Amino acid sequence: MNFATIGVAAAALFWLETGIAARLGRRRVPGLEDLEPIRDESLPTLTIVAAAKDEAPRVEEAARSLLRQDYPNSAVIVVDDRSSDGTSRRFPKTGSGSATRSRKARGPQTRNGSSSWTGT
Repeated sequence: MNFATIGVAAAALFWLETGIAARLGRRRVPGLEDLEPIRDESLPTLTIVAAAKDEAPRVEEAARSLLRQDYPNSAVIVVDDRSSDGTSRRFPKTGSGSATRSRKARGPQTRNGSSSWTGT
């Protein structure tokens, strides 16, 4: 018998024993229900930045969907990338506690007035 055969046999026995022990309930991988929940105040701030160009029909629902997330300390920024269809006017009016959680912004401008980035 060579070392490769011995190694394969040892690995097979290890996994066989592990499978049998797990099946019999002697070994268990901890699940989420075993963990202590993290307190809201200890979670970091999450900022979601969404870029939109000519998305007027969809931007309102998309922004509202982002605002509905239940992460406790989050903010949503929607960047209007020089839309020509009124995308920035369709951004939802903030309310019901989300006023501090959302805002809109225009894409950056270069010195000659053109945008430095245009999404497609």
